[in-house]
Amino acid sequence: MKYIYISQFHDNCGYGSAARGYLKAFDKVNKDIQLNIYSISLETKNSVLSEEEHTLLKKYGLVNQENVDEIIKSGDYKVVWHMPPPMLALSEQYHTLDPHWANVRNLVLNSKDNINITVWEATDIPSSWTEIYKKYNTNHVIVPSQWNKEVFAKKVENVHLIPHVIHTPEGSDAQPLKLPVDFEDNFVVFSMSQWDNRKGFDTLIKAFCMEFGNQEDAILIIKTYGIIASGYPVSQQDQAKQINAQVVAWKDSIFLGESGTDKPKCKIVVIPKVLPYENIAWLYEKSNLFALMTRGECFGLTISEATTFGKPVMVPDQGGHLDYLETYQNKYLVKGHWSPYHSKPGYSCDMNWYEPDIIEARKGFRMAYNDWSNKTITEKPNNLKDYSLESIGKKFISALVEIFND
Repeated sequence: MKYIYISQFHDNCGYGSAARGYLKAFDKVNKDIQLNIYSISLETKNSVLSEEEHTLLKKYGLVNQENVDEIIKSGDYKVVWHMPPPMLALSEQYHTLDPHWANVRNLVLNSKDNINITVWEATDIPSSWTEIYKKYNTNHVIVPSQWNKEVFAKKVENVHLIPHVIHTPEGSDAQPLKLPVDFEDNFVVFSMSQWDNRKGFDTLIKAFCMEFGNQEDAILIIKTYGIIASGYPVSQQDQAKQINAQVVAWKDSIFLGESGTDKPKCKIVVIPKVLPYENIAWLYEKSNLFALMTRGECFGLTISEATTFGKPVMVPDQGGHLDYLETYQNKYLVKGHWSPYHSKPGYSCDMNWYEPDIIEARKGFRMAYNDWSNKTITEKPNNLKDYSLESIGKKFISALVEIFND
């Protein structure tokens, strides 16, 4: 039986990174299963992939439109579609205008069976998702964490757990960046994720500025980017300006001292663009702590990536990332409370996210700083064997065979 795996393979977003991870894992252990990928990408013009990733995608990619048409006509295949269900619904809207969306729609509709790999960052999934599952006869869903499995199980009968890959880099390919930062003599906090209110950069920045005020030896580095989808009307340069302006506004919203008139002078360095992995690896290696005050994570790819560099992490104490952090490190987990979603289309106020407490975040920052000052903040090797390429590859293949009864 042939399998067709559809996802945003060429994108830098979480879905693209996760899909490439599953494909790498599959490639690591597969011996006899026939699998091809179909990439429906939204960020192709702005994404940055390694040569190794391009080679892997080319190895499994369908050759041309004629090849796609032959597979669809045969009907002798099964589909794994790794994307949010609304993306599949978009194929109905755009299939007459764009051949790529037509291929996605036709590949699913003409398959013998299909399963969805997806995630959700709230306490309940939209009812519209279950309607899409019914329409396309999708009876099984794969998610990457126990928390997400419990969320989906409220409305989906067959939910399977396959974690994302946490792959420890072999050797160091790190390439330095020119930054106004002295990494040797300062406490450097590194944070990375796409710019989004769910990621909690507001809480992160405010807590950092409150706690370190005018300390010259504490530095926060934020690596982020806005919307890099091809055709997005706001340029990358303008988005970078908006991000920098928002960071300054949050910093300036904090007043220090008994008089409440002093502004924080602690250093925040923002890198608002996509970077090659070699530069990101260097930022991980040089920093002392990874921190993200995210309000909802199904898995937390950047958090897990920090563990591959042995970095201590300061993140909320709820979410899908706890699956691996409970066996890695939980000293700096930040307490918070569940709160209704707001200011984010697609998420109802009847769904909840987790609001990390700023006071608790300040405590976490101070604890990590003191450990750094006392030289007791420690790095540790990543020993998460259950998240290795070999382990996830075997689970991925077993799921295909068991779910599809092949």
